[in-house]
Amino acid sequence: MHYRAPFTKQLALLDAVKAGAAAHGDFIGHEQGFRTVHDDFDGLILYGIGGMSKEIHDAYRAAGKHVVFFDKGYLRGKYLRVAVDAFQPLDRLYAVKRPVDRFERLQIAPQKYQVRGDSILFDGASNKFCMWKELGDWLTWGHQTLALLNAFTNHDIIYRPRPSHNNELTTFNVPGTELSINRSLEEDFSRTRVCVSYGGNIGWDCAVAGVPHFAIGDSIARPISETNFTDVGNPFIPTEEQRLEWFAQVCYWQWTLHELASGEAWTHIKESLQ
Repeated sequence: MHYRAPFTKQLALLDAVKAGAAAHGDFIGHEQGFRTVHDDFDGLILYGIGGMSKEIHDAYRAAGKHVVFFDKGYLRGKYLRVAVDAFQPLDRLYAVKRPVDRFERLQIAPQKYQVRGDSILFDGASNKFCMWKELGDWLTWGHQTLALLNAFTNHDIIYRPRPSHNNELTTFNVPGTELSINRSLEEDFSRTRVCVSYGGNIGWDCAVAGVPHFAIGDSIARPISETNFTDVGNPFIPTEEQRLEWFAQVCYWQWTLHELASGEAWTHIKESLQ
């Protein structure tokens, strides 16, 4: 496992994963930063996309090594999401049929799907995300996506950039598009016909809130989202059965530190590695 710096979250995940793997008889070494691919290890564990994460990830994949990638959970708070040999676990999401137990424990009552307004909500991406996905800088990518949306629909657009980039959009002026700065997600959802995102966790939020979602890239919600730009104004809406099955599957790809330390999560991760 490579970690960027001895931050609390990095070290907490390191300790939890090491303990969980040890419960299965597996050893995880650790190293701060990056010097070289360790040929004597089977793979790599990374947390987040900051620092040298992209360089480390690509080097291990080029060497034919597995990568177990952690990031913030789909449900904000105590969960961490995990993917094996990918940024999102989409290619393995339905490989094993999972029970609905982990979703039921969350005690979430998803809202009925409905069109709440007539605007398209565009969820912007951070610059480090755009760099990881090789999309170019966040501002250029954002403008290119707005141009695509304007080309395929006549609906007004609400652009919700990452808060860290708000100050850089003071001169923003795209016809038919308004900025959502310091507004709650619920307020934006109340005016939304469809929410468009590339790969952020807002796909989970849409599924819970019953907001139709359009996935440009590898959003975890892609299996229950529209993906054709010609239909962006009239997106696909999953059935309740499809949404519940999706929730059940996704919840086996996000875990708490306690579940990681106990070895429960490592059972699932190791199954995916094998």
